[in-house]
Amino acid sequence: MKTVKKFLLVSLIIGSVFTSVRFTQANNAFTNQTLFYLGDKVSAGPDALLGLNPLFITQGTTNISGFIVWTTSGDGVFDNPFCLNSSYAPGVQDINQGHVTLIISIIPHGMNHRSKSDSMLLTF
Repeated sequence: MKTVKKFLLVSLIIGSVFTSVRFTQANNAFTNQTLFYLGDKVSAGPDALLGLNPLFITQGTTNISGFIVWTTSGDGVFDNPFCLNSSYAPGVQDINQGHVTLIISIIPHGMNHRSKSDSMLLTF
């Protein structure tokens, strides 16, 4: 009887480990296939006209998990350049020029993706 109990316990442990490993492998395979299937997409949002409001809220979108950073061709500042929906305060150079380009860049986690960027034109 002790041999049967030991056999059942060992079978249960081995079965649990096997099931856990298979589940993890299946999850990883699904994740990799999903990211590959969807493709890497990054958007800074549509071009916009800043009216009387002194701040512009960015409309960035992405399906890539990673490090986000907003940059500008001008001298304005972002309240949080590492957030998809940051606010941008134009600088003097931006206003004098009449427009500025806002650029979003994504540096992905892992090896499945390459860095991607997109830009939008903000006019005053």
